[in-house]
Amino acid sequence: MIGVIAALAIVAGDVTASRTLGRGMIIEASDLEGDAATREELIGRQLRRSVREGGRLWLSDTSAPLAVMRQSTVSIVFRRGSLRLITEGRAMGQGGVGDSISVTLPGRRSSVMATIIGPGRVEVSP
Repeated sequence: MIGVIAALAIVAGDVTASRTLGRGMIIEASDLEGDAATREELIGRQLRRSVREGGRLWLSDTSAPLAVMRQSTVSIVFRRGSLRLITEGRAMGQGGVGDSISVTLPGRRSSVMATIIGPGRVEVSP
């Protein structure tokens, strides 16, 4: 019996920048060249680093675009069954859709954790 040790790597299609892209830019279809499926994953995401023309892009080089900025006014949604309450508050953090941030209600010093559900909107879970 012969033992074999092997490593398997799954590599997605290559995607490169069609032009120099700056940190913080939102990626558009015209910014990318290469594998169509991988390009679709990258379109609409925000760059965490600058990439030169022809440079390889990885999903880890990007993040979801910011939907809520720190210290901005946000709509806070609370749902429980058929009950839905909406009020305004202040974001104590920033992030993209799906991120959790702390928010405060007007006239209160305490904060609650909420999930960003869209631009300027967060949801508090019961």
